[in-house]
Amino acid sequence: MKEISFDEAKKISLDILIDIAKFCDEHNLAYFLAYGTLIGAVRHKGFIPWDDDIDISMPRKDYDEFIRLYNAENKRYRVIAPSDSISRHSYAKVIDTHTVKIEPMLRYEYPLGIDVDIFPMDGMPETDEAYQPWYDALLKLYRQHDFAIATPNSDDWWKNLKLCIHKIGVPSRSKILEKASALHKLYPYEECKFVGSMECQWNWRGNRAEKSAYEKTVDLEFEGHFFKAPIGYDTVLRNIYGDYMQLPPEEKRVTHHTNKTYWKDGYEEN
Repeated sequence: MKEISFDEAKKISLDILIDIAKFCDEHNLAYFLAYGTLIGAVRHKGFIPWDDDIDISMPRKDYDEFIRLYNAENKRYRVIAPSDSISRHSYAKVIDTHTVKIEPMLRYEYPLGIDVDIFPMDGMPETDEAYQPWYDALLKLYRQHDFAIATPNSDDWWKNLKLCIHKIGVPSRSKILEKASALHKLYPYEECKFVGSMECQWNWRGNRAEKSAYEKTVDLEFEGHFFKAPIGYDTVLRNIYGDYMQLPPEEKRVTHHTNKTYWKDGYEEN
């Protein structure tokens, strides 16, 4: 297989995003640029220069409908739902089936491809008294999920041993996702003042925002195309990152991914 360059991978991810946005517009499904992709749109009008992934979010109802419909109308791109046997994530991915992505610490039945991550958004408790135990329960489940999907893949025997110890007593992925779903269903997106995504598995508290930030959208430029962002994107980003317009120190301007990507045999010229 031929390895895919950093810039090629970014172009492939962008093409997936373009297809997702077109599909969502045609089916009246809500989506929002999210996380580093949203920062990139606001600060750079495209990718953060040292990053190559794309993240979007969807209200749970639209997310479920997207998963139900997307594969029926697509061949090159495929949505991988968390419930799929080949998934190793608690959120959906849309992959380019002509590519292969090798991710350290994850063992697949067969590798997936270059992708766009899609995070479901749910309602969240409004009061601190209700929020804290709900948050803690989901935090425990998604940490268990991290251990459930991890596989020893290091030359460091001590690191591998610690991973094996952590995996003792961890439920199956399906059981973890079932329990998490039940907790999410306690707070439907449409009925709550606060919304967010726990599946991002990073800065969960910062992902909690008033739903008013998402009730309208604004089109933002990203790599020469325009995509939907939450009208309250400044509030959303400051909740998560603080002063997101400030560039990080130069030594931190590096990709956080260690993935390797390749063309599948026969698709090298695409």
